[in-house]
Formats: sequence, C-alpha cells, structure tokens
Amino acid sequence: MKHCPWRGHCRTVVPAAAIVATLMAGLLTARVTSAQCAGDCHADGRVTIDELVTMVNVALNMAPAIACAVGDASLDGMITVDEIVDAVGDSLGDCTAPTVRRSFDFRSGRQGWAAGFADYAPEMVDLLELDAGLRALPPELDLVGPGFVLSGANRSDDLFMFLKRQLTAADGIKPGQTYTVDYVVVFASAAPTGCAGIGGAPGESVYLKAGAASVEPLASLDAVDNHVRMNIDKGNQAVGGPAASLVGNVANGRPCEPGAESFVCLRRPHQHASPVPASAEGSLWLLVGTDSGFEGTTTLYYQRVEVRLTPSG
Repeated sequence: MKHCPWRGHCRTVVPAAAIVATLMAGLLTARVTSAQCAGDCHADGRVTIDELVTMVNVALNMAPAIACAVGDASLDGMITVDEIVDAVGDSLGDCTAPTVRRSFDFRSGRQGWAAGFADYAPEMVDLLELDAGLRALPPELDLVGPGFVLSGANRSDDLFMFLKRQLTAADGIKPGQTYTVDYVVVFASAAPTGCAGIGGAPGESVYLKAGAASVEPLASLDAVDNHVRMNIDKGNQAVGGPAASLVGNVANGRPCEPGAESFVCLRRPHQHASPVPASAEGSLWLLVGTDSGFEGTTTLYYQRVEVRLTPSG
C-alpha cells in the first residue's frame, strides 16, 4: 500500500443530474459568513460558489477528497448529494446548525497544533530521544509535503506522546456547551502487525487515543512521584479517560517479517467516549496521542486530523 487516500477506496456512484441540479440552486445565491457551514472547504467561515463546485467535483471523482474534507459532514469517506444539499442550504443563509467541523492537514503547516510528552522521570529525558515537528513524509508513502512527527523511545514503560489544539468562539464553540466529539485521524506507522517486543508489541501495545478537554492539556512535574504527568485524565495505556478515549493501536497491517518496517498510512475514525463541556469562555482543547506499553522507539507521522463537535445534552 503506497498511496494514502484520505477517503476510502470505494465510492458510491452519484447521479450527475442530481448534483448539477443541486449546484444550480447554489449558483443563485450569495455567500454568507458562518463558522459552522457544511460546505466551508476553505475554513474561512463562508460558503462560496467555487466551494460548491469543488464538492460536486469530489463527488464525481473529478477532484481529490482532500479538496473539501469538511464537505464530508458524516465522516464516512465520501461526499454525497445530501451533503451538497446541506452546503447549498448554508450558502442560502441557512447556516445556523451548531455543529462545529474543522479539518487540519499538516501539509499546510502546524495550524495551531502543538506537541508534548508525559509519563517519564526528568532524569530520563536524554534517553527518550524525543522529537516533534513538521518533517517530510517517508518516501514509501509516495506523498509530497510534511507530516507532524512524534517520536520517542519508551524507556519509562509508559510514554505518552500527544498533539493538542485549542478551539474557541471563533471556531463556533459556545460557552458552557457540551459536545460529542468525532474524529478521523490519518497517520503513518512503521510498526508491523504481530511482532513481539520488549514490554509489549511495537504495534498492538502502542495505543492511539483521542478526546478533548475544557482546560489546556499540560505536562508538568508531579512532585509526589517525580514524574512528568498530564493535568487531565487520559487514562493509562489501553484504558482511556474522560479527556482521551481509546481509538485502537498503531499496528499497520504488514506481517512481522524482516524488512517489514516501512511506513503505511492508516485512517482511524473515532467517537470520543465522554461528552466534553466547553469552558465558560467558549474554549475547548482537542487532544490526540499515543500511550505506549512498548519499551522501544515509536515514530508516527500525523498527516491529517478531522473533527466534528455536535452539541449534546
């Protein structure tokens, strides 16, 4: 598997006439401003005619899905007529739905995301070989552009490597509102399936988690056990917590055999197990990371994070 499509390999055939009819309705309208518009491909708070055209082209397989990832409101890997109808409704001025959708492709830079590490003793930091930042994607992926690398050697038997990003009222977050949080996380892993390792498997014992919190996730020294710990409850290894629930692991599906350590792109959809309240100021922090039981080095290239926050309660 050399290519890494953001959407699935199989697509539903969409009648061209239905799409064109939908688009023509949008061509009669002016654009409107909103932070939550379904067809806001450019994430600039408005739905325009060219964005409707882009969604149609994606639905017809005439453009890559990455051209309008936010158009896939259902996060099912395709753009359908219903989703185009929603986008046209938004362009007509019916853009009042409180759902917040954001799409982040690290080929466009960090986009406000920051990295961190936790669950280790300070005196071990030189042994952990911690690394984070934008790096060129591995050549075997056959993709141009950078990914957000997180890498570390788990000498502490419990290393947590994470990415975080704040959403605010400018993104459509409402003060005190509780949200159900859905993710799609796309990343590349070189950990084969079925391998044995120190403390655990390099793939199956590195647990991917995703969630959110009303306060900023921070790693700081705990004076009680002299370890760097998180200020939020993300659980431990295979067990999730209110701020980060278990998505799965980083095993990439390649068999465990000599020479199998090449990167493969993986797509992981996930609904966070706990509804998350926004702060009184209208702020909410996204959190994606790995909680490792494998006592070796794990290197991941995060490529894209898609999130949908739906009001609940």
